[in-house]
Amino acid sequence: MTNPNESDAEARTAIRAIEEWENTAAKGLARCAPKIFDEQINYIQGLRERQKDYLASLPKDPEQAISEASKVLEEIFDDHPNSIRETLMLAQVLEELFANRCHPDNLFERDPAAVVIEQLVEVLKTYVAAIGRINDLLRNSRRKG
Repeated sequence: MTNPNESDAEARTAIRAIEEWENTAAKGLARCAPKIFDEQINYIQGLRERQKDYLASLPKDPEQAISEASKVLEEIFDDHPNSIRETLMLAQVLEELFANRCHPDNLFERDPAAVVIEQLVEVLKTYVAAIGRINDLLRNSRRKG
């Protein structure tokens, strides 16, 4: 409660403790010990520097970027040609197993694991299709004629 003799400006600038919600918004760093704060800042600065270096290492030339992206996809498909598709198939098997344990029309009666598996299958289907499309686009750009 503010003092009735204080002006609004004085109340806003009064010294006050950090509220719990403010500390939470600051990920706990507002109230932590200075040593912990400094360690976190140094850690974050290191991460930011690493990300800066990583981004600087990426090719800027579109042709080189296409070539490197294509190599990454080729490694995935050459070294593990079916791993993504196998993961999708395993998730689909789990989806079938759990589908028999749930009432399909009532979300509240469904097994939570079935809901997670169903969402996993949908995400994997999207990723498989997207990776395949990207692979086709990158290979097509290098084709002659």
